[in-house]
Amino acid sequence: MPINNPATVTAIQKTGSYVGDDSANRAIPHSLGVIPRYVIIAASDGRVIIVNGTQAMPLNETTRAVTTPTSTNFYVGNAASYVQSANGVTVTYKWQAFI
Repeated sequence: MPINNPATVTAIQKTGSYVGDDSANRAIPHSLGVIPRYVIIAASDGRVIIVNGTQAMPLNETTRAVTTPTSTNFYVGNAASYVQSANGVTVTYKWQAFI
């Protein structure tokens, strides 16, 4: 859908952080009330993951950053690689979700 007047568009965003715990499919609440269009997750080791809000983003052939977000949570932690799927134990992650 084209935006006719970009000056009238307001992006709504929420931010937060969590410490990884090596668990699978961990729910991270975003409190937007709708499915975010994008979630940006930045790890304390410098990695940044940008996730399309409507589908999981592959980081390599077998690991995904998150599962599909819902109107209340996005999910991190793939047992194939917790570090690559934004839930490595003791790693601090900061996130920003946008609609």
